[in-house]
Amino acid sequence: MRDARSSLATEREEIEANRFAANLLIPADFIHVHIQRELRRQLDETETIDSLAQIFGVSPQAMEIRLTNLGLRAAV
Repeated sequence: MRDARSSLATEREEIEANRFAANLLIPADFIHVHIQRELRRQLDETETIDSLAQIFGVSPQAMEIRLTNLGLRAAV
């Protein structure tokens, strides 16, 4: 159950759950493959994030966080 405290992601269990979900929904190996394809389309950053989010069935915000956590945000 989400509340104001859990949305801060300061609890160890919440952080681990978020990491697990990100790895499950947006596997790093697949991100690398799809980023290369999307970059060839020469989209702007927002369009690239939106396209990747659609491919993986997640929100653009979730995709943006995942790319940042993988150190790939600058590549987009």
